[in-house]
Amino acid sequence: MEKINVVICVPTLSLGGAETMSTQLAQYVDTNKFNVHFIVNHSKVENRNYFALTSNENIHLYFLDENKGISVRSIVKMYKLLKKIKPDIIHTHLHSYPYVMLYAINHKVKILHTIHNMPEFESKKSGQKILRFLFKHKYAYPVGISNVISTQTDVFYKLKDTVTIYNPVNVEKFNKVGTKDSNVFTFISTGRMSKQKNQKLLISAFAKVSSKYKNVRLLIAGDGVLKDELLAQVKELNLSNVTFLGNINNVEDYYAISDAFILSSIYEGLPMTILEAMAAHLPIISTDVGGVKDIVTDNGLLTTSENEDELVDAMCKLVTDRKLCDALGEKSFKNVQQFDISVITKKYEDLYCKYAKKKKVK
Repeated sequence: MEKINVVICVPTLSLGGAETMSTQLAQYVDTNKFNVHFIVNHSKVENRNYFALTSNENIHLYFLDENKGISVRSIVKMYKLLKKIKPDIIHTHLHSYPYVMLYAINHKVKILHTIHNMPEFESKKSGQKILRFLFKHKYAYPVGISNVISTQTDVFYKLKDTVTIYNPVNVEKFNKVGTKDSNVFTFISTGRMSKQKNQKLLISAFAKVSSKYKNVRLLIAGDGVLKDELLAQVKELNLSNVTFLGNINNVEDYYAISDAFILSSIYEGLPMTILEAMAAHLPIISTDVGGVKDIVTDNGLLTTSENEDELVDAMCKLVTDRKLCDALGEKSFKNVQQFDISVITKKYEDLYCKYAKKKKVK
């Protein structure tokens, strides 16, 4: 077999779930079978995703520095780069597909597009029209990151064949032993500070838990547009036991010293953060949104996205029952094995081979 040229495209290299997922995937693709090219539409941002890519000599990394969004210039720049690379398959994430579609159609190269969120939320109306066109004419093929996402994609775009491949996690990386404070119960939540992630509800619920139990604390990792509002909320509630960690490159070290993970999102696809926490042996408390119920089964507690009392009750349940907490954590670690990066990468490699323009050496 001649090596297949794979191009993976993302808009940015932020610390979001789609960016982390695509970065992990690029690192584990079999370089005996594939040449991996990773294209970022925006400028470089030095974080753990960037360093992971640059430390791997088998990955060809490109930045287009097109920070203002899609334009004729950005499409031309992408077209010229793809013409040099000569991809056999293009794998797009988030809103990177409009940049590559002209080249893909003209050169009869198929696009695999991973749907990372509920389809009605992932793209704007204009992007949805483009995807509907690409899917209808078989220029692109969707991949859902959970059964719920795949089903919704079929309904939303009137399809019948959306493939499901769950998000991957590097189990070995997050399976770390840390020194936990037996006198304090530590909750941790990670994610972008935005309306979607709903940290206001989390902080409000934690304030009620904190009023009942003095031996609790909350770590919040991430950054975003709502940071100032969340800081003000914590100050107003006088919560000295809430710590904002910011964007960190060693989140696994904080999972290792925590007792439980919390996600309070209004909507999701399949959160990478939950998989990471599962690999760290943590019990999960999460709102029942998107594909969360596919991975939070017997290893955690599900709540509704607007019910603060349910979230409070779930947190109190773990604080007062260490045996339950430990049992759920071990279930997390057992269940996460099926989502290990090695397992998920093989599934994407199979799709790359299926749709690649180049099949065999003549």
